[in-house]
Amino acid sequence: MFPTLFMVLAGSMVMLGLAALWQSLRSAFGGGPAIGSDGAVGLPERTALVAEKQTLLRAIKDIQFERELGKISEEDFERLDKAYRRRAKQVLALLDQDLEPYRVRADKEIADAMGEAEDRGPYRRGGSGRKKKKGTPAKQAARPRGVECPACGVDNAKDAVFCKACAVRIAPLVCAKCGTENDPDAKFCKACAAKLEGGDDDE
Repeated sequence: MFPTLFMVLAGSMVMLGLAALWQSLRSAFGGGPAIGSDGAVGLPERTALVAEKQTLLRAIKDIQFERELGKISEEDFERLDKAYRRRAKQVLALLDQDLEPYRVRADKEIADAMGEAEDRGPYRRGGSGRKKKKGTPAKQAARPRGVECPACGVDNAKDAVFCKACAVRIAPLVCAKCGTENDPDAKFCKACAAKLEGGDDDE
């Protein structure tokens, strides 16, 4: 079992070493990583990170296969799997960090484009922007009403004493004794019970 474990470890280390060697050769011949002023990695280093990511993913699958075949123990598998996954997370974080400036720039450009589209929207639709609500005409002032006749419903002047249509008394009766206003058809004052002058029974 130990020879198999060593072979797996050696194969993984060889793949990682080849990736590092390839990056070193590129750096030696002028193709090294270009680090931007904002800390983002350049294209050569990104290519190396992508290659390392693929190598790590392949190594994780290899040790899973080796465990299923019983060539490595569960303890060795967990140790290798943990190490490979930890490094894979670091590589993915570096790749995401590399893309972050582009994401911010893309979000800004999309927001600007959407803002311009909203500004141009009414003109692109032939100037038919959002229609303004027409103001409702002011309600006409209620025409002052006079005194409505309780008998026939005709509207009379406020100072009218009798209805102009049916001659029924519409003006209130004022008690001569206490000055209380009473209904036009009242016979006695509602305050002092005095007989009202001008009532229906007043001959």
